Amino acid sequence: MDDDALTIDRFKNGERRAFDDLVIKYRKSVLNLIYRFTGRQDEAEDMAQEVFIRLYRSLKDFRGESSFFTYLYRVTLNLCFQERKKRAKAESRMSPEEDLEKIPSAATPHGEAETREARETVIKAVRGLPPDQRAVVILFRYHGLPYREICDILKIGMGTLKSRLHRAHASLKEKLRPYMEDMEIPTGTEVDADEL
Repeated sequence: MDDDALTIDRFKNGERRAFDDLVIKYRKSVLNLIYRFTGRQDEAEDMAQEVFIRLYRSLKDFRGESSFFTYLYRVTLNLCFQERKKRAKAESRMSPEEDLEKIPSAATPHGEAETREARETVIKAVRGLPPDQRAVVILFRYHGLPYREICDILKIGMGTLKSRLHRAHASLKEKLRPYMEDMEIPTGTEVDADEL
C-alpha cells in the first residue's frame, strides 16, 4: 500500500488531520494545473480550494481503483472544464494573456522583447486550443505524465489521447507558423511550465 492509500485509510478511520497531509503534498500541483489550464492566477487559489473541498466530501467513497494522484487530477480538470463553460457563458471576450507571470529578461532590450513576445505567443497558442486538446498538452508536455496516466485521468482510450495530441500539435504548428516566419526566435524562449 502506497503512502497516499495509507493516508486515505487514516482519514476514512476518522483521523481528519490526515486530509491536511494530502493538501500539503498536492496543493502546489493542483494550483499549477489550474493556472496552466485557465491562465488566471486570481482564480487558481479559489478553484484549488474548491478541488480540496470536493475531495474532502468524496474521499470516504474513494475505492482506490486508480491512484489518488489520478483521481485528484481528474477532479481538478473536471472543475476546470466546468469553470470554463461557466465563464464562456458569462463573458463574450477574454484575453488569454491575462495574468502572465513576469518573464525572465534576455541579455539585451531587443532580445528581451523578442523573448517575451515568443513566450506570450506560445502561451496564447496553447491556451487557445480546445479544452480537450489543451488538457492533454498540459498533462503530457508540462506535467510530464506518461500516456497511460493521462488516459486514466481523462478517462479516454490511448487512441483518443494520441489523436488529441496529434490535432493539438497540428493546430499549434499552424498557429505559430506566421510567427516563426516573421521573427527569429531567440534562444531561451522555452516556455516554463509555470507560465501555462
